Amino acid sequence: MRRLETLDILVGALSLCTWILYTKVEDCFLSRESRYVCPTKSQFSKRLKANSLDEIPKDLDFIDGPQSDGRIRIPKIMHQFVNKKVTNTSLSKTIINVDSSWEYIVWTREKRHTFVHEKFKDITPFYDGYRKQEFRDEAIQYMILFEFGGVYADSGWKLLRPLDKILQTFACFFGQVWHEESILTFHIPRLLSDTLMGCQRGHPFMKILIENLPSFYSMPAWAPASTGLYYVSFHYKHYIADNDNLSLENDNGVHLLSPEYFFQQISDKKMNEMKKKCEIQGLSGVQKWACASIFSPGFTRQASNSSFAVRI
Repeated sequence: MRRLETLDILVGALSLCTWILYTKVEDCFLSRESRYVCPTKSQFSKRLKANSLDEIPKDLDFIDGPQSDGRIRIPKIMHQFVNKKVTNTSLSKTIINVDSSWEYIVWTREKRHTFVHEKFKDITPFYDGYRKQEFRDEAIQYMILFEFGGVYADSGWKLLRPLDKILQTFACFFGQVWHEESILTFHIPRLLSDTLMGCQRGHPFMKILIENLPSFYSMPAWAPASTGLYYVSFHYKHYIADNDNLSLENDNGVHLLSPEYFFQQISDKKMNEMKKKCEIQGLSGVQKWACASIFSPGFTRQASNSSFAVRI
């Protein structure tokens, strides 16, 4: 048996603790009234199935799906954050590469602070109480999309082609982390990415994300669980479990786009970490599939004709 390095042990322990915490929170969570809120038996069985690693995730390709009527369902408003005062947005616009048909809103830290304090006073104590700016930035994304609608994009995204097809087809959309990374790193079949997303104004899923921020305020000092991609993925699974058969045409629907559509390359460091996990004995069938995929020559992927944006 090979000797484990100290770092490997620490990383393994952290992953185990995170997984235990995540599965425990899946059962019940503490409400803002300090009461534990638990799903019913039928709801829990749905959520347990949604969180299983029994099946290889499959994505729906909407490009060849039902044609929209051309109506823009998600407004063409691009939201981006900056953490210093700006007088010229040309640099950010060059990065995101939106055309003149878009309204472009740059949110400075001061502007974000004022917005929360004026529009979401119930959330203000939690927003101000977050230990790091990262928590506040992730939490306010949902408030902005609920209040205005449109598309939020982290810095570093570049559009490769217009988003009109997406904005016409869906009422709310998210990208996803590569399934191989989600399965091997996070033990979750689908992990939503919160770095580029869009919704109609007033969408019920954004409302749920906002209303549950106080309940998750006391989670560990780790933004993905309190406000970020773990948080969004957790509530997405509950939302889908409680709202069966939401079609693409339904204004309450939330659609997950394939990782290829919003292309993010996996770093060499993360790839090596994933390959090390493939050396562990007793992997599930889905984990073996993920390992076979990352070891195949085809995993060094490039943005394709299906890609709408790429993280640069």
